[in-house]
Amino acid sequence: MDIKALITFQTIIKQGSFQGAAEELNYVQSTVTSQIQKLELDLGVKLFERGRKLRLTEAGRILTKQAAYILNDIDSLRKTISDFTEGETGNLRIGSMEPTASLRLPNVLNDYCNDHKKVQINLEIGNSTTIRERILSGQLDLGICTSPDIEMGLDFTPLFVEKIGLLLPVDHKLVMKNDIKAKDLQGERLILTGRNCAYRRKLEKLLLEKGNHVMPIVQSGSIEVVKKLVEKGLGIGIIPEVSHEFTSTTVLKSINDFELDVTIGLLKRKDESPSRAMQNLINAITISLKRSDCMVM
Repeated sequence: MDIKALITFQTIIKQGSFQGAAEELNYVQSTVTSQIQKLELDLGVKLFERGRKLRLTEAGRILTKQAAYILNDIDSLRKTISDFTEGETGNLRIGSMEPTASLRLPNVLNDYCNDHKKVQINLEIGNSTTIRERILSGQLDLGICTSPDIEMGLDFTPLFVEKIGLLLPVDHKLVMKNDIKAKDLQGERLILTGRNCAYRRKLEKLLLEKGNHVMPIVQSGSIEVVKKLVEKGLGIGIIPEVSHEFTSTTVLKSINDFELDVTIGLLKRKDESPSRAMQNLINAITISLKRSDCMVM
């Protein structure tokens, strides 16, 4: 069905004649006639009684009611598409690892959503492995996590370095040691995040390179749980420095003979161009997370 023909049909009803519709639409009258004939052919019915006076058939009266709904829906669709093209609407699916999701993203998302009130954001929390897999499968559009393996074929843009520290109970013997080394962790009770956590995997790799085998007493997918268990004196935890809160029960220290920090960045598929709304969000995240206090060196 030709949308222009529907508009012409409505204009005929409003003006009361083919000639009036032609004048309003800036058509010659033959164009109006041709469009109505084509519309009748498409619908398989006559819309007007043929005669000196303009009269609708029963089918024409039915179309009069429905044409308004159809054209209103088309106008709404055009507005929706226009808003999408301009970045004012969209449904953005992003995944982020902690603590970025809870400590860095809220301010960014608050500002973004205030400026883009029609955009919907679905934020998933997960480890880097899960985020990469969900981006590859098309279940997420954007990830904030550690870098992928080259063979995965994903596009990674570094944002900042997440500094990792050693969380100790305040009465632990290593608190007073200024130069903590990997060997000092041998035999200690370690409280670590889950096996797929980037922080834990890097720690295990570096300790094994130095001949230390890691056997955690407790492992948890939650950094907050790790912190609470250290507060209780159960053992030593490895956490991002940004997630540490100064308390009377724990102390954050560094391991001095290897680099435990990890690079965090934006991850997306190489074969997909982001929508305008997504690009605006990427720009907002990049500006916020590439501040001088978390800049990649």
